[in-house]
Amino acid sequence: MRKITTLIFLLIPLFTLAQPLRQRSMKRWGVTPANYSGITPLGNNRYALVSDKEKTDGFYIVQILQDPNSGKVTKVVPEGYFGNPSPTKTESGATMRDTEGIIYHPTANTVFISGEADQQILEYALNGVPTGRKLNIPQEFSTANIYHNLGFEALAYSASTHRFWTITEGPLRSDGTPNSPKQTAQPNLLLMIWIFILAGAFASTAKEMGAIDATVELCLSILPSQLILGGL
Repeated sequence: MRKITTLIFLLIPLFTLAQPLRQRSMKRWGVTPANYSGITPLGNNRYALVSDKEKTDGFYIVQILQDPNSGKVTKVVPEGYFGNPSPTKTESGATMRDTEGIIYHPTANTVFISGEADQQILEYALNGVPTGRKLNIPQEFSTANIYHNLGFEALAYSASTHRFWTITEGPLRSDGTPNSPKQTAQPNLLLMIWIFILAGAFASTAKEMGAIDATVELCLSILPSQLILGGL
């Protein structure tokens, strides 16, 4: 019973400190509701957003105006949706790509979009039409070597090194089975995670209670003053 009480005591700060971000409706600015999964700045307060459940593989362009002091969004101006006029679709009418990440390529003034379903990273003009160019994806990242719906997600680009960065949502088939709350690749992985979480919760709670300062004061009152300099 004591262990359970201690565990609850340690978990309370986690629930207290955790503040989930609430979804904000931008309907008042005319922004279309969607499953937005990626965003990239185009410059001059303009941004391109990609949604992973659109019927065409494309992107939205919006202007986002912010308060220079607080950073609060003051206005959003939608410019429209720019999509592939001839996309390949599933039986349900959605695009075969399942677009996830998007980045702006300033040199060519185009965007690259990663697709989780086709495991491709394709280039699009800012009018939404594919340019026909794409990144060369290694064979080990092909659709045959990933688990369903665990393909490419985020996408980033470094202008200084001219490198693209991406990541899959789950492991490749050659890496083993996907992790889950009930099944991990390493049996002790969840135990390690809980140890770190509880250790952090205990440290935070102890600091807020003043236990750290009290411990320091106690040690200073007990230890001879001539030992303090040596300890430092």
